Amino acid sequence: MKDNLKKDTIDSVKWNALAHLTDKGINYLLILILARILTPEEFGLIAMVTVFTLYFTTIHEFCLAGVVIQKKNL
Repeated sequence: MKDNLKKDTIDSVKWNALAHLTDKGINYLLILILARILTPEEFGLIAMVTVFTLYFTTIHEFCLAGVVIQKKNL
């Protein structure tokens, strides 16, 4: 049982790391493509919008997690 749990944990960490690296790699490529296509003003505008979007998404996720934890019947 312990060996199976250890193997499952290692496999899970590997898959999560691969997913994270793939996500970051795709985002990096998209940023490079957008930087080549857009003007500096447009690219800066998109960067500002992205910062605010990520900020509000983070706040939303924290608030939603608290509600889901407190709710007895979903």
